[in-house]
Amino acid sequence: MKKICILPFIHTLILPNGSINLCCNSKVHDSLPTVQDGVDDILNNPLHTKVRKEMLAGEQPDECNKCWTNEELDIRSYRQQQNLTYMKYFPRILIANKDGSSSSGVKFFDVRFNNTCNLKCVMCSSDYSSSWAEDEKNLIPIIEHTSLKEHFMHRHNHYNKESFKWGHDEEIVASIMSNASTIERLHFAGGEPLISKQHNILIKELIRLNLASKLYLSYNTNGEFINEETLSLWSHFKKVKVFYSIDSIKDKNEYIRYPSKWNLHESRLDWLDKETPTNISWRLLSTVSALNIAYIPEMADWKLSKKYKNIHNNILDGNLFHACPLEHPKYLASNVLPMDIKEIIKEKLLKFSNTRSYKKIATECINFMYSKDQEILLPELIEYLTGLDKLRGTNFRTAFPILKD
Repeated sequence: MKKICILPFIHTLILPNGSINLCCNSKVHDSLPTVQDGVDDILNNPLHTKVRKEMLAGEQPDECNKCWTNEELDIRSYRQQQNLTYMKYFPRILIANKDGSSSSGVKFFDVRFNNTCNLKCVMCSSDYSSSWAEDEKNLIPIIEHTSLKEHFMHRHNHYNKESFKWGHDEEIVASIMSNASTIERLHFAGGEPLISKQHNILIKELIRLNLASKLYLSYNTNGEFINEETLSLWSHFKKVKVFYSIDSIKDKNEYIRYPSKWNLHESRLDWLDKETPTNISWRLLSTVSALNIAYIPEMADWKLSKKYKNIHNNILDGNLFHACPLEHPKYLASNVLPMDIKEIIKEKLLKFSNTRSYKKIATECINFMYSKDQEILLPELIEYLTGLDKLRGTNFRTAFPILKD
């Protein structure tokens, strides 16, 4: 049971292109089952069944390598987090069918209706942001590095707008709704979920059917479309947890989460801290890459200075933020940095240690940074950022002075 993850037994994820996966950390590949294969008995698709069977046999499914790797690095994995959150469901594993089949319904459903998004975050792609498609095309003639050019050519040549329209199929959406009797938690990400028409229709329908008061909603959002109407809709639900993406502060956040504006986010968070209904909780989520790892202390300083009462205010989280080391694209991961820069960053991060939560963030990010020597990818990172700067009129050297050629 040591290698069991609760998620394949109670959870499933529908990706923006309609593919069905185990969770947001599981490997994505071309042979995943899809919503066209059916979602009425979604937990018994071939992938979930295979992984449950392997786990029950004491094996480590290859699809779950990200969690196994993080645990080896002493980084708390998504598996460990969710096992703790959904501990009450472990008894059902003890009586699970050894052939991997499941007779219970979905408890935790992650639905991503499309890739529609207004931002072009540096670490993202057209798989999760429609705004990225044009930049992927325009980077091809700018990039000279062979593998990097091939990467963007592949993305451009395989981008299919139609694959992100599965949510327009009323029968599929109705089938998702048919799972509502067993669902406890609905999670939405994207794209940007708060500009998805299908998301808004579904939320209003759940309220109309008097199902909202029994449901827990959670979100990953860029925060740009949260308004009074959003809060009003959410007030109908049992519980709402929002993971608000902030990757650094000021110009650094604007560069990473292009073309967002820092003043907009800071003022919105100030407003939300005062106006949030009691059933809504807020968490700040930072994706830590080669760009922002050196500036974690500045973000911690900012967060502590705000003295928010409702924004990431859980004492168990240290009133700071969640930090998740970026793994893909590989050239953006913190482990591509040269050893001399890693040493500078490590010293800086360890000097700022005024809370136990910060120490955990710093330790996990440092562990990941040193997990591999990927400096060979640094030229790709520099060329990638240089290409983006040409398209966007930005300057990575000004925003992140610790980086050097």
